Amino acid sequence: MGVLSLVACKGNRNGGVAPQEGISADTLITLSIDRDNAGLEFLGYDNIVESVRFIPLEDTTGVNLHPIPRIYACKINGKYCVTNVEASIWSTSALYDAEGRFITKTFNMGRGPNELANPMVWFWNDRTGKVYYVDPHEKILEYDVESGVLTPYRIPTTELNGRSLFKWASFDDGTFAAAENTALYPEYDENVYPYLYGFDSDLRLSSKVFYPESRKLYQMMSYEDKIPHEHWHLVRTSVGVRFADMYNDTIYALEADMSKKPLYVIPRDSREKPEYSDTRSRNGDKNKLYFSNIADSERYFWLEYVMNGEFYSVIWDKKEGRQIMHQRRARNFVARAASAPFRVDGFEGWLPISCITPDNEICAVLSSDQLNSELAAQSDNILIEIKLKK
Repeated sequence: MGVLSLVACKGNRNGGVAPQEGISADTLITLSIDRDNAGLEFLGYDNIVESVRFIPLEDTTGVNLHPIPRIYACKINGKYCVTNVEASIWSTSALYDAEGRFITKTFNMGRGPNELANPMVWFWNDRTGKVYYVDPHEKILEYDVESGVLTPYRIPTTELNGRSLFKWASFDDGTFAAAENTALYPEYDENVYPYLYGFDSDLRLSSKVFYPESRKLYQMMSYEDKIPHEHWHLVRTSVGVRFADMYNDTIYALEADMSKKPLYVIPRDSREKPEYSDTRSRNGDKNKLYFSNIADSERYFWLEYVMNGEFYSVIWDKKEGRQIMHQRRARNFVARAASAPFRVDGFEGWLPISCITPDNEICAVLSSDQLNSELAAQSDNILIEIKLKK
């Protein structure tokens, strides 16, 4: 199996990865997708789950967390920030303490200096203790979890028709990287527009990153059945910021100086790999494998991909050097994050993997009707905290 060039490549052809003591910048690991090996049906105590905690969230007026699963949670400094920025005028985000007691709303809807009219994206930095909400047409609002201070910033835009930046990640030093959602204009092929932007801690533009050679990046997909296809992927994880572009099989570690270090390669053969196209062919994306979402932790790498209109979730155990799950996801579960099915303590279903903490914990929010227990009587919304085995 071919890999992109680097010093070393360690892997096999059957959904495995070579066991590693740690991930180094000079070692490229192959994460092969084995579609014939479904592996685990659910994640639970008998495989990678160490412990589970259910936390009823205190009901509060004006905090509308529905609908599931478009609610995302992150844990910062022992507190839980629970956000729904996909509910249009009902978008909301709230902070809870370790016992699920309501602390405060982290922003209000509106057009004031510290309000948001149309939040669509959020991201966080557990090292600096800050959460960010993006209204791509107006501003970015920074919320400091400890002080409660809100700071607005003018939304940066790209040089191409004022297109906004939808992909964001914050580095440990408080600086930022951002990218557009996808390349939609032929001018990208001329390599005259950057595909990544760097910003300082005050969200001032500090750098632009161009491809080192001419590349065909312009993407004209048919978007058949409105399935979201491949974008630029830019995510913060507990082991660093990760980046992948739409035609490259390599997953990179992105550094604060905007340099990229190859970490993993997920090979797609010539028939599956997305190709450049300047037409809207209805069959242009048949049999193509599109990376949809990624997540990473010290031990596990998560990939969600789309093929033939179906979503699949793949998980590799980097410590044991093998693929442990390959499952088709239900079409009614749509999240802006990688996802996986869990079966723990009476809960059974898919959860978004939007944040894996340095302590190897995943947080998500359930509605009470997803639980058959006394918890359902305590709150309409239950936060589930799942600790994974290291």
